[in-house]
Amino acid sequence: PEKETVIRAEIPGTVLLRGDVDAPVFKRALGTHQTLVADFKGDVQAVYEVDTWSRMGERATLAEVEFQPGSYFYNAAAGRLYVSSTDLRPADQHRYSVPVLGRHGLELEKPVRVVLEGIAVRGFESSRMADSRTLFGNWGIIFLGARDCIIRDCTAFLNGGGICIASEGEGGNLVEGCTGYGNSSPHNSSECAGVLLYQSKNDVARNCVGYRSIGVGVRIYGLAAEHGLLEHCLGWGNEGPDIGIKAGKAETCATKNSVGLGYFPVLNVSNSILGSQNIYVPDEKITKDNIHLKTERLNLEQEFCYKRRGLSGMRLTSAMRNSPPDGKDRGPFPY
Repeated sequence: PEKETVIRAEIPGTVLLRGDVDAPVFKRALGTHQTLVADFKGDVQAVYEVDTWSRMGERATLAEVEFQPGSYFYNAAAGRLYVSSTDLRPADQHRYSVPVLGRHGLELEKPVRVVLEGIAVRGFESSRMADSRTLFGNWGIIFLGARDCIIRDCTAFLNGGGICIASEGEGGNLVEGCTGYGNSSPHNSSECAGVLLYQSKNDVARNCVGYRSIGVGVRIYGLAAEHGLLEHCLGWGNEGPDIGIKAGKAETCATKNSVGLGYFPVLNVSNSILGSQNIYVPDEKITKDNIHLKTERLNLEQEFCYKRRGLSGMRLTSAMRNSPPDGKDRGPFPY
């Protein structure tokens, strides 16, 4: 068998790979009410308002920035960057960053038995559309044509897309304990996920979290995708599905013991919390081992305990415990 290759932060939480730079100090542009300006020389790929996890919309002219909050214009010839904050507050009440590399972050081609562990990435995005193999976007971490690889305890934020493993073959990959948030791209607004298994085969995402991205939270996607599993995953606050599976062989894929507080399109789902619609299963046919917040009147604080990352387990007095028809606990959190 091939030798295992390990890429690991020696001390977890100490390695951050950046494709962006901190923006300089802004000041009010002369003759304007809402437009801020700073001197900046570089290849501006995008602009992020870091403290609100917002990607600023690029505008074709300076005049548009004054009337469109959350936008920017870059005058490359003059070396001046103009922004209008998302809430029209002064620039010193926000922090901004500028992606400048215009590419993926940590990208591996056809990796086999590679373990990536404890790495964080931010600011990898491009003003130009990528190719269809990467769903037209740029990713903080992306493994292409991966086999028997593991991405563990990694974080991707403020990129075009977060963390992606694309099997394109035998697969057998695992994404575990990873988090993606605040990722967004105009080139692929529907699929720039927090965590994505793309064209997956026998791949698993376990204990992963995806939130506040313009696309999806945690998802399996692709015409060739089959035999994939999302397990113990959490998604919330995304503009697309919080938890989702859209695969050519969706009947072979499944989601177990997961929480999606919004849109949750999955054909095979068990012991999970669904916050909203599941287009593949009518409300009345969602099995009772799941909890469907859209149709059930629940007091979550009464039924569940809370920890920093959200729901953590059922209370002793929860009506979800020892429920019919099989007498087992409902949802993803047995006591």
